[in-house]
Amino acid sequence: MIIRAQVKFSAQGTAFTPSQANIPYSAFHDPGAVGDCGKYKDLPIPYGSADFDAPEEEQDKIRYLYLLVRPHLSVLKELGAESFSLHISYYADSGVIAYSASELKMIAELECDIPIDLYIQNNILQKCY
Repeated sequence: MIIRAQVKFSAQGTAFTPSQANIPYSAFHDPGAVGDCGKYKDLPIPYGSADFDAPEEEQDKIRYLYLLVRPHLSVLKELGAESFSLHISYYADSGVIAYSASELKMIAELECDIPIDLYIQNNILQKCY
């Protein structure tokens, strides 16, 4: 069973300048911003990036992000975004991951890759004697 899901839409590009538009990003940076962690910690990041996060309490996260991002997709491209991804992280104890036809249509219209992380909690099986 899926216990929790985190869903984020990201746009990136070497010349992508998200600061040029008033779009409701969750986070963004232009090329040349100094990184605060990871590979580019204390170094200029060579690409621009913008993220849109679905709220934790949102039940239909893909639809939420679709409705938020789809109207801005052409502007993101005009600003230099070259790649898009819908990153999903599932936290589960077991289960199946499935998408409805409408979710698949929305994902296709967002023109994005879809990396998925699945974190399974360790279940300790108890022996019955």
